[in-house]
Amino acid sequence: MADASETQPAEASVWRVLAIPALVVVGLLNYLDRALPAVLAESIKNDLVLSDTALGLINGFGFLLVYALAGVPIARVADRGRQAGVISVSLGVWSLMTLAGCAVANAWQLAVTRMGVALGEAGSLPASHAYLTQRYPPERRALALSMLSLAVPLGNSIGLVAGGLLGREFGWRGTFVLMGLLGLLLAPLVFAVLKKAEPQVPISRVEARDRPPGTFRDIGHNRSLTMILAGASLVAIGGYAAIAFVPAFLMRVHGLALHSVGVQYGLAAGAAGIVALLMTGWWSDRVVAQGATSPLNVVVVMILAVVPFSTLAFLVSDARLALALVTVGSVVPVAYLAPVVATLHRLVPESRRAQVSALMLLCTALVGGVGPLAVGVVSDMLHATHGNASLRIAMLIIPAAYAGAATAFWVAARRQRLEAAGLVKQGEFHH
Repeated sequence: MADASETQPAEASVWRVLAIPALVVVGLLNYLDRALPAVLAESIKNDLVLSDTALGLINGFGFLLVYALAGVPIARVADRGRQAGVISVSLGVWSLMTLAGCAVANAWQLAVTRMGVALGEAGSLPASHAYLTQRYPPERRALALSMLSLAVPLGNSIGLVAGGLLGREFGWRGTFVLMGLLGLLLAPLVFAVLKKAEPQVPISRVEARDRPPGTFRDIGHNRSLTMILAGASLVAIGGYAAIAFVPAFLMRVHGLALHSVGVQYGLAAGAAGIVALLMTGWWSDRVVAQGATSPLNVVVVMILAVVPFSTLAFLVSDARLALALVTVGSVVPVAYLAPVVATLHRLVPESRRAQVSALMLLCTALVGGVGPLAVGVVSDMLHATHGNASLRIAMLIIPAAYAGAATAFWVAARRQRLEAAGLVKQGEFHH
């Protein structure tokens, strides 16, 4: 088999150049459609006369449960070489369900439409990961995945701003109509672009050597892979806790106004996430090109560099300093993703890449929900004796989770080095 470096480069095809922006747009719509109900929560609650518990179940637990469980079965279809179809159909499904959400009259109808959105979104990201992995060799893969992951910080920032502006001009139902129609119009265009992209890049000799054969059934036997999933789950615990409580922390402990938190923290975290994403992607590709077994050590260094800032963020008394420090901490759940996905895709057969991405998302969605719950419980327990400072103490769960994730990723990287040196038996997928 020819080495990837001897094949036609990715830039040779205009369509392959256009594929990444198309996938970024799909990812951006994914995060926007997911974030809008949170931004418009008060309007939806008042219009449909919902309780906070109902909103939490619909937009939180219920959404994540469907999203997590549907991902792996849909990814199996994508792994049969149908990524373009899965991505465009997924976009069409969640856009249609977003459009249907404009006509709901009660909590149950809203729940059904949001579960439909979750079902559509569950198929998009794993298929997008597999699509890029098949078209870029290992030494260029992390940066490509980083560009795809730009949808995360962009979606979060744009969601805060656009949700407020569109909600004010058109109401929550009108906003759902606009987002749904936009996705339905873009779905066939995305399919056309992705189908015209060149065939997959042949797998390099290094990747072929590292990749175990067989099926996806016995994942517990691959120690490196299970430690990576553990690390990703710990990042999710900290990341989901930050999403749920950092705005409340800045307002409750430091007295910042809601609009200040939304604009200042939203824009700062988005910009920091973009820079960190591109840096870790570029750095990961550099270490792989230089012969490293895994780019996971890039993630370890990045997390360990951020943890002290994330810890101080919840201890300092100055509001502006706290805002700057939580912004630094916000890069971890964004910047870790591309090197981790690139590593996972080297550990599984080509026919299981979308599925391993879906499995990672399942773990992060289900385990990550522990983070907001743990912060909330600790804060409530300490409130009687510490007042508003109880949230300050509870938020230290976030850097602790990140430190645990760095440990798990370090163990996985060390295991991969030992496997490559033949000092321990390589994890296998059994026939």
